[in-house]
Amino acid sequence: MNSQKTSATIPKTGLAKRIRCWVSTRQSIFTVPEVCNGLRAKGKDRMQIRNVITDFVKRGEIQRIKKGRYQYNQGWRREKKGCLKPRIVKAMYVSASAFSSADIQRISGVSNTSYVNRIIRNLKKNGHIHLVGKRPCVHGRGATQLYNIVNREKFKIEVM
Repeated sequence: MNSQKTSATIPKTGLAKRIRCWVSTRQSIFTVPEVCNGLRAKGKDRMQIRNVITDFVKRGEIQRIKKGRYQYNQGWRREKKGCLKPRIVKAMYVSASAFSSADIQRISGVSNTSYVNRIIRNLKKNGHIHLVGKRPCVHGRGATQLYNIVNREKFKIEVM
């Protein structure tokens, strides 16, 4: 069994945020000991700061100028997350007639319908889509619910 801790088991201490704040205000090149002194870190925190800076370098948030010397990359931005929801919503919008969660899954390329169902639930609760009927499932047992967009213009402006 692997005894290494994962990020899910390590408690957040706010150290990365403090380091990011300190190094982003610096206009010059800095070293790890300067960051440690600037944050008044002692003992175990100094090693954690070194590890956080290594992670920042891997991400591109901090640039390594030469050995032991770093500079904050002011143009760095986090990667945009959540690319599935816009694809799902667009699949709903282009479906001119009634659609099911399985239809949206197929059109958008999402791996399973659970996330699609959650988005449908929220859109239905907010009044953007409504239930228009049911059709038999492909496997023969049960029925799948069919939805339609209430107001396409409002949907395009508010949801997309």
